[in-house]
Amino acid sequence: MEPNKLTDDFHRLLNQNGGNIDAKDILTYGSLICLSFTEEAEKNSDEYFAYSEGLTDTKVLLKTKSDMDAEGCYTRGIFRIYPSFYHDSYTKGKQKFEEITTSTTTSQLDKRSKRTQIPKLMKGIHEELALNVDIYEKLKGTPVQYGQVIQLLHVSSQKYLAYDPNVPADLESDCLKYVYFVNSE
Repeated sequence: MEPNKLTDDFHRLLNQNGGNIDAKDILTYGSLICLSFTEEAEKNSDEYFAYSEGLTDTKVLLKTKSDMDAEGCYTRGIFRIYPSFYHDSYTKGKQKFEEITTSTTTSQLDKRSKRTQIPKLMKGIHEELALNVDIYEKLKGTPVQYGQVIQLLHVSSQKYLAYDPNVPADLESDCLKYVYFVNSE
């Protein structure tokens, strides 16, 4: 969305509410949201919602509001807003654990020294998790501001929404971002 459009929408919201913004109109960390899209060029166009099975299919699809109503599947289109989290220890720990478990080293001493690294890696991961929980708890309920990095967690599958800018969209090849779910182990 363009910055001018955001400003116009903000001023429209202020005017509708007599200069006051209701708390329900402010996007906050921890909020549950649905992603909906309309084609602004057409006045009678359908409203579309982002939807996914999540567990069985990692694709995010758009469904019309009428299809969502008919199938009663709005829960598959609900996301929770989270702040950006730290994941360095998790990434390093996962990589090191894979190295240790797939190692073809024959020396028992080498295997033993690598296995002793696992508790240290786990401690780092647990500390990082505690830090991320603390960050979320501190930010929960505070407004998301323009330009802040957020994460969207698909509530029914507990997987984060992500994109790969190197993969074109399935239907429109001129779209550079392909949306999918990443495992949030």
